[in-house]
Amino acid sequence: SFPEGFGNLDSLEQIYAWGNQLTDVPSDFFDLAIVYNIDLSGNQLANADLTGLTNVATTLTDLNLAANDLPAIPSEVYSLTNLLQLYLDGNQISFLDDQISNLSNLEFLTLGYNAGLGDLPGGLGSLSNLHTLNIYEAGVSSFPDMSGLTNLRNLSAWNNNISNDFFDFTVLDSIETLDIYGNQVSGTLDGIGNLTNLINLYAGFNQLSGGIPADISGAVSLEGIFIENNSLNGEIDPAVFELPLINNIDLPGNNLNGVMLH
Repeated sequence: SFPEGFGNLDSLEQIYAWGNQLTDVPSDFFDLAIVYNIDLSGNQLANADLTGLTNVATTLTDLNLAANDLPAIPSEVYSLTNLLQLYLDGNQISFLDDQISNLSNLEFLTLGYNAGLGDLPGGLGSLSNLHTLNIYEAGVSSFPDMSGLTNLRNLSAWNNNISNDFFDFTVLDSIETLDIYGNQVSGTLDGIGNLTNLINLYAGFNQLSGGIPADISGAVSLEGIFIENNSLNGEIDPAVFELPLINNIDLPGNNLNGVMLH
């Protein structure tokens, strides 16, 4: 536990208290005038009183509440409008509120290894400053309209139950790594050429169909395409072999036809 008077440390800017056995924090824990980084990950804060988070809403930019068995995201988190990084992975969270749109400055969000987030809210798709979203093994069923995620560069959403059409992801103009391995994503790869910044696509073990389209020629940054064990059943357009940076093409477990070039 923290000593009494902790909140009187007026010059404290960062708190690292991860990997302990904390079950609560003192009432004055958040009475810190200039704190910008709080790491309470790896504790036992499922029943902790975190209402004081609102006291640091104007200064806090980094909050780590990972691995605390939290049953839900504390409502106060949605008031932390200056947050840049938010870690909530390894909890028991089963709902993401549309109020996530309040965190308009957020750049990094991780929600992996949670209980079952289901359909993600539209508010998530409005986070225009978000560059990294980690939401793997979290029971996600679907993504909302993602056209507002104009700066998203890394999306890691493997091993969920995502049922979106692949075309829904082709609005991510800035995406560099798209990992949707092990889901139920369907549709064809049409539109992949819109992803001019895409470096690696991990889409194995989904329900993709059709062939490798000619418009893949627009994905000029592509280095690796991993789409094994889908239902691809069309032609492999030669354009994929002409991509200037391509060095990995992983297509087993499909029914494609065409000529593989060496």
